[in-house]
Amino acid sequence: MRTHVKHVTQAPAEPYGMAALRRDCAGMLPHWRVPATGEEDGAGGAPEPRGVRVPEGAARLVAGMAEYGG
Repeated sequence: MRTHVKHVTQAPAEPYGMAALRRDCAGMLPHWRVPATGEEDGAGGAPEPRGVRVPEGAARLVAGMAEYGG
C-alpha cells in the first residue's frame, strides 16, 4: 500500500548565502567607475564608491570565509 505525502517540509533557506552575495555585488557595480585608458583619476588612486551599502548578511558571510577573516 502506498503512503501519500500531503505536505513536505523543506529545509529552511540559508539566511544569507552566496547567491544573495552575488546579487548584492551585481547591484553595487554601477557605483564603481573605471577610468578609461589615459584618463586621470584626480585622487591618484582607486576611485571611492559612493552610495554603496553592504548588507549585514553579506558582511557576516564574507567575514566567515577563511580567505577574508574567519
